[in-house]
Amino acid sequence: MELNKPQIFYRWFTEAVEICPHCGAENTYPNYDVVANNYKATCHNCGATIMLCDECLHADGNEGNSSICDWSGTCEDGFCYGRCFRGETINEEMSYTELNMKGEIL
Repeated sequence: MELNKPQIFYRWFTEAVEICPHCGAENTYPNYDVVANNYKATCHNCGATIMLCDECLHADGNEGNSSICDWSGTCEDGFCYGRCFRGETINEEMSYTELNMKGEIL
């Protein structure tokens, strides 16, 4: 009789780096579990929710020349909505002038 071997699942932690599309700040997330966080992170500079697009493009099943990116974004009624097959983001819309006045433009 063969014993059932337990399945082993590995969690990959990575140093994710992404530029915030809202304020332009570079963000580094050391030892970040991108899968558990749905490829999302919070910008350290302006607090917006951002997608970790580079991590997505290099993820299992999405690497190489056939990388999938179906990102689309719109802003309406004071909010910016972003959506892709990994998830979605919703942030308050802020103009360049508003960000600059808050000192959040680098």
